[in-house]
Amino acid sequence: MNKKQKLYRWLGSTLLLLIIPIKIIRVINLSDLNKFIIGISPSILGPAGLIFFLQSGTGILSKLSLNQITAIVVIIALTLEFSQLFSWPWNLLKAKYTFDWYDVYSTIISIFIGHVISFMTNNKIFSNRDNKVAL
Repeated sequence: MNKKQKLYRWLGSTLLLLIIPIKIIRVINLSDLNKFIIGISPSILGPAGLIFFLQSGTGILSKLSLNQITAIVVIIALTLEFSQLFSWPWNLLKAKYTFDWYDVYSTIISIFIGHVISFMTNNKIFSNRDNKVAL
């Protein structure tokens, strides 16, 4: 595993794990602006984190191009967002679904930002002369 893959694994894991405390914070009574920011935060962190995490592997996914990984993330993320519109059987009917269009917009923005950052690091725009990824 090279330094770039380690960086992607670290970034992806951090972004994805940050979703857990944000989901816990949602139960606290917050002002409307804070509710909005906390509400869209998982949609901002998740897709970008998934793009980075999928690029950090050494298996089959490591052979995919950035565009292919981004397409996979688009399908997964938007499917998860729009699946909240369906009614689900049994105990899932009692779950609170939080679909809104701001989550969809946040997801698209997150995917775009993750793709651009990955493109720039893959093409060594942020690299120095020793081929080390600069932070």
